[in-house]
Amino acid sequence: MKELLKKLNIKESEYKLICKKLKREPNNLELYLFSAMWSEHCGYKFTKNLIKKFPQKGAVNTSENAGGVVIGDYIISFKTESHN
Repeated sequence: MKELLKKLNIKESEYKLICKKLKREPNNLELYLFSAMWSEHCGYKFTKNLIKKFPQKGAVNTSENAGGVVIGDYIISFKTESHN
C-alpha cells in the first residue's frame, strides 16, 4: 500500500483523510481517483491557499474560476483552469 501511495503522491495524512471520509479503507481504483482529483492540475492542492492571498481590491468577478483586475480604464482578465 505504501508503494502505491508514494506512486500516486498521496501523503499519509491525506490517506487518513480519505479513510475518514469513506469510513473505510479505499480500494486501488478509489486511490487513483483521489490522486487525479487532488493533483495540482485539477485541485490546486498546493497553491489554492496562496491564490486566496491575492488582493481583492479592484478585482471583478472573483466568485468564479475567472477574474480580472481594474487598472485605470482597463480590466485585465485572467482565467484559472479548474476541473473540479
